[in-house]
Amino acid sequence: MVSAYTPRNRLNKQGTGDNTNTWGLVLNDGAIELIDAALDGWATVPVSAPVTLTSVNGAADQSRSRTLKLTGAGGTVTLPAVEKWFWVWNAGSGNMVLTVGGVTTATIEPNDKLLVLTDGLGVYSLSIAGLALKQYIDTAILATTGSLPATTGNEGKVLVVRSLAWTPSQVATSELSDIATYTAARRAEAIAFAVAL
Repeated sequence: MVSAYTPRNRLNKQGTGDNTNTWGLVLNDGAIELIDAALDGWATVPVSAPVTLTSVNGAADQSRSRTLKLTGAGGTVTLPAVEKWFWVWNAGSGNMVLTVGGVTTATIEPNDKLLVLTDGLGVYSLSIAGLALKQYIDTAILATTGSLPATTGNEGKVLVVRSLAWTPSQVATSELSDIATYTAARRAEAIAFAVAL
């Protein structure tokens, strides 16, 4: 019987009776090592023009790795059209567009590290309310104020919503109900102790 390969990670499925006296080597190199790469492997891929990740049956390749570090000036990266997910780090200087050849793609900006998945038809990045994380922050949060406050002069402060707007300020202990309750209880104990003396 002839060996076959799994559809997503291209692992060697030896046929019954194949590879007499060498099946262990085929199992180790064509399956176990490749499973290790599929779970936690790391591939660095230079991208300065359209790139299709290598995809090889029963041998090491780029697209089996769980983490992709993309370097270079940017461009389109074509993933295999199978169900899979990747951690992708754009360590390059331009946008990286991930595709499987379908309509839906995922764009990763320089220095971003995102989780992307594919159903074999499109590529999707982590999203909230149907928006990519950066789009969500830009659209859903920054749209209410127009922009975040400048960092200069706001050291040690947090953003707090007051009067329906983001305000950089230090939070008062009265705004932290647990701390306010704890402080009032300790103050009462101190007064009771002082009176008892």
